[in-house]
Amino acid sequence: MNANASYSGFQTTQWTLVDDLRADAPERRRAAEERLCASYWPCVYSFYRASGHARDRAQDLAQAFFTTVVLHRELFLKADRSRGRLRSLLRTALRNFEIEQHRKDARSAASLTITESAINAEESILQSISGVEADDLFDRRWAMTIVAEARDLCEEHFRAKGKSAHWELFRNRVLDPATASTTPHALNEIHADYGFDTSKAAAAAVQTVKRRFAELLQELTADDPEIGALLRSQSA
Repeated sequence: MNANASYSGFQTTQWTLVDDLRADAPERRRAAEERLCASYWPCVYSFYRASGHARDRAQDLAQAFFTTVVLHRELFLKADRSRGRLRSLLRTALRNFEIEQHRKDARSAASLTITESAINAEESILQSISGVEADDLFDRRWAMTIVAEARDLCEEHFRAKGKSAHWELFRNRVLDPATASTTPHALNEIHADYGFDTSKAAAAAVQTVKRRFAELLQELTADDPEIGALLRSQSA
């Protein structure tokens, strides 16, 4: 599979995808496997970079990890929600695989293909996060993945309802300024650009999208309260 692949209709929780790995239908199992790999590869790559590996070595380790441990050894099928979080299982496996590969060539024909453009994008993200231990960086990168999934689901929700203006205003007013650390435009200056008669109506639209975005974040972190707490602390 391609690490740049995009998916619509995200699953609500990672455990739902783990359950789908045991489904009778091969296409359902394959879709769940691809979704899990696509969700976790940035965390795995970031983990190896923060562990001191050069960019190419981290890419090799990440691809080999997914091929050998996740796919061939069926790591996700060993997950048991009663015994702990999926994220913890993955982190432990990462450490063990790093030791296993210490004197071996990690390059292999991986089923997960991490493209150069995906690595470039990941390196740009890592440049904004410095002085963080590998385990903490893994968690932070996973939190960012959750936010991205919530963003995509939220946009899909409002566009499907014919309320694209709600989403575009929210992105202009909330998301873009947060990402670029800039001051948002005043609603009384931009409300008409999005088809709202008054700034009050525009403010109500922004709050509607905010509520849906928060609901999606809560759903996506239902099985991982630590990440939910991390996201809340970052938005406080």
